[in-house]
Amino acid sequence: MSAVLGAIKQTIMPQDVFANLQSSTSSASGYVRFQPGDKLSFRILSAPIEGFCLFADGSPKRAKSITDLPSTNERGEKPKHFYAFIVYQYGEDGKQGGVKIWDVPQKKILKQMQALFDGGKYHLGSFQLVVTRTGSGKENTDYTVTGLQSPMQENLKAFAQEAKEYINLDRLFTGENPFLKELPALEADTKPKEAKADDLPF
Repeated sequence: MSAVLGAIKQTIMPQDVFANLQSSTSSASGYVRFQPGDKLSFRILSAPIEGFCLFADGSPKRAKSITDLPSTNERGEKPKHFYAFIVYQYGEDGKQGGVKIWDVPQKKILKQMQALFDGGKYHLGSFQLVVTRTGSGKENTDYTVTGLQSPMQENLKAFAQEAKEYINLDRLFTGENPFLKELPALEADTKPKEAKADDLPF
């Protein structure tokens, strides 16, 4: 599994585009949340951070190394490996889209993303990701990831260059608020445009 996650991290973004890598600075609306039956669309705007997370005493505790967390919580659960990205979540049903943090602990999602990028043939900026959640509860929940190949909208590409000025993902490890200042309002159409030959990352 570590090899799969490493491949994702290495192919996440082209260095020439992201070399420096709803508006709320504190509320839970700044995080991607899935409900049963949701079909949400994203564009990933940053390279990920990775580490381990354990919910203890009602809140998440995160660390870069599993040895820096308790072996279990009060319910006997063990720390989980996670990746976190800065993403643009496209608006649906008349709602405006916005920049959010996507915390991904599900191995199945990460494996599907790695397969989508075809071993580095594509980078995440090439795809509008569509993630569908079905079922409910730990045993019955499932996720499916598909990708619509299309060039990233120019306003999202511009924000990605400055994303670290607004969100510091490393603060997830310290328990501090990762939102540094109010996020700009960004609008992007969920309907992907046809990719031209010079847009393809070959």
